[in-house]
Parts: sequence; structure tokens; C-alpha cells
Amino acid sequence: MKLLHLTLLLLLALSDWAHADGGVVLLRASDGEITATLFASPSPLRAGPADFSVLLTDAEDQPLLDREVAVRLREPAEPGESLVPACCRIEAPPSDQRLTAQLGVGGNGLLYEARTRLPKSGEWSLEIRWTDGGDGPGGQVAGVFEVGGPSPPLAAYWPWFLLPVGGAGFLALNAAARAHRKPAA
Repeated sequence: MKLLHLTLLLLLALSDWAHADGGVVLLRASDGEITATLFASPSPLRAGPADFSVLLTDAEDQPLLDREVAVRLREPAEPGESLVPACCRIEAPPSDQRLTAQLGVGGNGLLYEARTRLPKSGEWSLEIRWTDGGDGPGGQVAGVFEVGGPSPPLAAYWPWFLLPVGGAGFLALNAAARAHRKPAA
């Protein structure tokens, strides 16, 4: 029974790291017969690592799984809160990111997915382009989305701070269990 409780506690603790969905919807737009829906994770979207997922559907809302999809992100022109202080940067982050979204990378076979790092906060512009892989017609949609400032370091790394506390707690429980054992006669 204790093993079951420990397993459930561990699964609950790791559930934040599991990515089973595409995230929050940032954009839904159509270009003729094809509708593109852009999802982003984490929610709310902040400066730092980000996952982008694109769902392409036809006029009957059936997913299109045979396209080549690219996502272009352009950072805001005005200065925003940066992920890394200027004194610590080795190279300037790209202001124009071109990502190739691949089908089913994160486990969802309906989403074209790409990962990147958003270096600063502000209003970003985006463009999603797709082709059918051949010489056929493609399409594109565009929009903007808001990126918040980076997470405070304590909020980003709090699970690592709990490791020593958890280890000390297990040692204390072990010592208490040994103290309550009856000596053998």
C-alpha cells in the first residue's frame, strides 16, 4: 500500500513535466480551404523555452498530415525583459527565427511541432507557411502573440531545492522507524 501511495505521489510530482497536449491556442486562421491553429506551451507563454504546435485542417475539419510546415517568429522591435542579462550573453539571440515543424515529434500524430527559445518578452509576430511537399499550392497565415517576462529563478528551479529536503526527510523517517523497533531478546 505504501508503494502505491509513493508511486501516485511521484506521478503527481512529475505531471507538470509531461506534455500530452499542444498547449494554449495562440492563433486560428484560414487561408482558403485550410485552417491553421497554433498552440504554444507553457501557459502563460514566457521568455525562455517554448513548444509550438500547428494543426492543419481542411474545410471539413479533417487533419492534413501530408504537409511541410514552417513557423517564422520575429521578436518585438522595442526592448523587452530579456531571458539572459546582456552581460552574460555570448552571442546575440536571433531576432528572426525560422522553425521547421515536424509531424508527431511530441507524440501527438496530428500536430506539427517545433521547439525554440524566446529570448525576450513583448509582442512577437509569427507566420505559418505550408506546402503539400510537391509543386502544389501552399498557404500561409500570420498573426501576433504576447510573451511575458522570464520566470523568476526560484519559480523555475524549485523542484531541485526540494531534493535535499526530501532526502533529509527520508533519513529522519528511517531513524524514527529504527528507534521504534523493539530490541531482540
